[in-house]
Amino acid sequence: MTNDGELLGPLLYRVSAKLRAAMTTALGPFELTLSEFVCLKLLRDTPGLTNADLARLFEVSPQTMNATMKALQSSELIKRPAAAARGRTLPAEITTAGRKLLEAIDPAARNAEAAVLSGLTAADQRRFRLMLHAIAG
Repeated sequence: MTNDGELLGPLLYRVSAKLRAAMTTALGPFELTLSEFVCLKLLRDTPGLTNADLARLFEVSPQTMNATMKALQSSELIKRPAAAARGRTLPAEITTAGRKLLEAIDPAARNAEAAVLSGLTAADQRRFRLMLHAIAG
């Protein structure tokens, strides 16, 4: 049932909560959090992002993102230089182990997304993704 007068925030929150729960379940066997998974995907697709870059993308504090980055680094899923080449920025790169983990996770992540989107036709799913990209920028 739809309500055209419904505020978008609560609706998006419910959809996000549903996706987060499905993804958390899917990522459990891989001992990875959703934030860590998204960081790995971003670093695979955009090598060289810094902690500050990722914090801006996630809209969290640099301190919060640094904790995620340290967890990924200690698991040897990403690497950062020991010292900054200039300034204080430490660009991160996904490691071979991180790439292999993402490949292993992909089927479980796709199944989780498919379960959340199962109420939509394939065409509606494509439109939904396009709309999300338009909103996200």
